[in-house]
Amino acid sequence: MCQEERMSGAISLKETCCYHSMFISSNLCEPLSQFLIREAGEPVKNTIGRRIFDREVKRIRKTVIFLLGVAAVMVMFVFGLGKENPKATIKVTVGHLSKEEQDAASVPEANKKDLRKLEVSVRIDDSKSATDRKIELPYLSTVIKQFDQSRVISTSSFEQNNVGSEPFAISEQSVIFDARGLDEEAIRRMFETSYAVVSWTSKDNAKTYDRFSIGNLLHVQQEP
Repeated sequence: MCQEERMSGAISLKETCCYHSMFISSNLCEPLSQFLIREAGEPVKNTIGRRIFDREVKRIRKTVIFLLGVAAVMVMFVFGLGKENPKATIKVTVGHLSKEEQDAASVPEANKKDLRKLEVSVRIDDSKSATDRKIELPYLSTVIKQFDQSRVISTSSFEQNNVGSEPFAISEQSVIFDARGLDEEAIRRMFETSYAVVSWTSKDNAKTYDRFSIGNLLHVQQEP
């Protein structure tokens, strides 16, 4: 406690120091040095708090930007920028047999050099949401038999068309036949009026139909 020392009606130097300490600090007679240290700590606390605040603002800003980006992508998809664009492709080739195919062919060895393989492959892609999807191919062996019953050696086919669960459909056919006396133009004419037909219906009930002449698209592969 401060003690008053009165000298000739005046307040002593010790009492004056005590009053000044009471004015500066709420703690009675708190040493001035301790008060200055305590007050100096406040700017440091404010600086740390400001850094934390800025960090939180940046985090929130990044979150908002991310959510806006996601929303923009969803809007683009809803309004058609992410809409499917179904397309059909067809490949028609005539070429020589592989060694394995020649070995498997049940014809005299001398005639194997005259064998050819006709392949037709049709795809519809980017069409998962289609409610209906079809690929129709003529029987290649039937077309050849209409020209000559004895030319067909073997046939094979493959189809995959899982509507609604896969974004594509595939239909393939091949026929190995005796091409003796037939040049490229004769084979092309044989299939000129034979068509690969594709069709699909979109989820908004828009229907698409197209057909391709197998003879017109025929490509002859060169002998390896």
